[in-house]
Formats: sequence, structure tokens, C-alpha cells
Amino acid sequence: MKKALSKKDKKPSSQQASLGVSKPPSPLTTVGHKTQRAFFEHLIERNRLPSTMLLAGPGGIGKRRIAQEMAQSLFCEKHLWSGCGICHSCKLFEARNTPDLYQLDFTDSEQASIERVRELLYSLQLKSFAGTQRVVIFDNAHLMSNAVTNVLLKTLEEPRPNTYFLLITSSKARMLPTLLSRSQVIHFSHLSRDEIDEILSTTPGLINTSISPEQRELLIDLTDGSLEGLSAMSDDLPHAQSLSERIDVIVKGEGADVTKLASELGKDKEKLPQTFRLLTVLLRSKIFKALDSRTKNLFAHALQNCISCERLALERNLSAHYLLTTLFAQLMPGAEFREPLLIEHVVV
Repeated sequence: MKKALSKKDKKPSSQQASLGVSKPPSPLTTVGHKTQRAFFEHLIERNRLPSTMLLAGPGGIGKRRIAQEMAQSLFCEKHLWSGCGICHSCKLFEARNTPDLYQLDFTDSEQASIERVRELLYSLQLKSFAGTQRVVIFDNAHLMSNAVTNVLLKTLEEPRPNTYFLLITSSKARMLPTLLSRSQVIHFSHLSRDEIDEILSTTPGLINTSISPEQRELLIDLTDGSLEGLSAMSDDLPHAQSLSERIDVIVKGEGADVTKLASELGKDKEKLPQTFRLLTVLLRSKIFKALDSRTKNLFAHALQNCISCERLALERNLSAHYLLTTLFAQLMPGAEFREPLLIEHVVV
């Protein structure tokens, strides 16, 4: 372990800097979650913010940005939400030079080590560098090892005044109950279509501006309320558009080869999870865009079958080709007039 800081240190050492702000707040996630933001702002204004908070929800929706906004609010000399941008503390924060802000991302094996966490917790026992507040942000906290969690619990049981732990997770179920019991849990939901659209419109360079309006709508569908993996979604846009069009051809009965499509999608077993996710998103989107109840019911039934197909193919190792053929066949003209036949009833 590196040498610990002395109380006599007047400036942050390289060790302290390595535990400080690692990157500026992302501009991609300043939209949405108004209720949660208002709740945090209310607590900060009344100096009632809990010492340990867990921000739980899907990845790619802005939890990290909100944690950073909360941190800047605490450091701001006026205690304004997301900072005033004028005071000395806000300028330090925006320059990524706040010595009393610590960030660890547990996807990084070095940062996730028990030695690194012990080093950080020891630093918190020393006098703060710039003011009275200190904030620790643990990103991807669900990846925290049991050993690290146990070390952290000792600190959380007797929190120091004006020291705040903000834990971020996209998988609350993977966290130890002992850690959850010591945290105020705030849940976050997916972003809405309008919020995703606003982010895409107000963030230069996020997507290719040359894409057509139809492709943009499809890309918003593919995000499924989260910006996680947006680059991969953009790259996969031509394939997704082609698959969507081929599904429409099947529904219209315009001579689509159901068996061929099922074979193409089912031949690569490693890509099956992505394939089923794409089909699920496309079918769900078509339910909302359908103009009549008959078509809505058709796609709703197909969505239910798609979810069953995914489970049967990935968990029970049944033939993806056969399952997808059955799925697409029930989208063909006339299928909606027959008694609904669930795929699980066919294969079980």
C-alpha cells in the first residue's frame, strides 16, 4: 500500500489526486429523473442528506451524472443544486480539481482492490483539504467483493460528520443485504422516448446527423430507455432496420421466407442473446405503433412468444431455428384468426 497522507500535508499528494475526480460530469444525462433530483435538492437545502445513499436502476440512464450533481451541490458555497458555477468550490469542481471528492469504479480491478479501498477510507480519517464536506462515489457498486464490502461496512456503521457515500448500481439484487440495510435506496427508471430524443438532439456528435427520421425513430426504439451501448446500437442500425422491414413483410404476407429468416438469425449461438433482445424491442415497438387492435394483439402475442423463445433457447438449449420459425409463422396472414398457440405449448 502507498504511504498514507499526513495531517501536515498542505496540498493533495499524487495519491490523493488519484482518488479524486477522474472525469467531468457527462453531458449525456442531464435530462430526466425530475422527481429524484427534486428529492435530493430538498434534502440538501435542509441539510438532511443521509450519509449513505444507493442510486439503483438500469445502466445508461444518468445515475452517475446525478451523483456528480449531488456532489457539486454539497461542495458549492451556496449549496445550489448542481452548483452555482461561480464560487471557488464550483470552479474547482468543473476543473476536475476537487481534492475532497473520491471516485472509484468497481469495473476497474485496480480500483476495486481491497488495498485501494482501505487507502481511501484511511484518507477520510484525516483532515479535509478544502472544506467541511467530503463525498465518495462508488460506481458499479454491485461488483464490490465481499471482502471490500465488509471493510466498508465498518465505516458506514459510524459515519464521520459531513462525509457522504454515494453508491451507484445497475444490479441491486447482487449487493449484500448488510450493505443495503445501511443505505437509503433511491430507485431510477428508464428514460422515456421523449427524454432519449431530447438527449440525442442536444448532444453534438452523439449520433450521425445524416441518419433518416425513420432510422432515428428506430434508434430510439433500440435504446429501450437507456443510452448504454449507444455506439453499438448505431452500428447495428442497418441490421435492425432490415429485420424490422422483413417482419413487416411477413405480416403483410408478401412472400417472405420464414424458414430462411429463422435460419439466419439462429445460426450464430453466441449472438442469440442480442438477437432476442433486438426482436423483443422491435415487437414491443410495433405494438405501440400498430393502428388497429387486431395488429396490436398479433404483435403482443408474438412478443410473448419471443420471450418464451429466448428462455427455451438459452436456458433449455432448444433449437433456435425451430423456435424462431414457429414465432414468425404465427405472424403470417390468417394466423391471428386461429386460436392463439403459445410456443411453450408447442415444444413442451
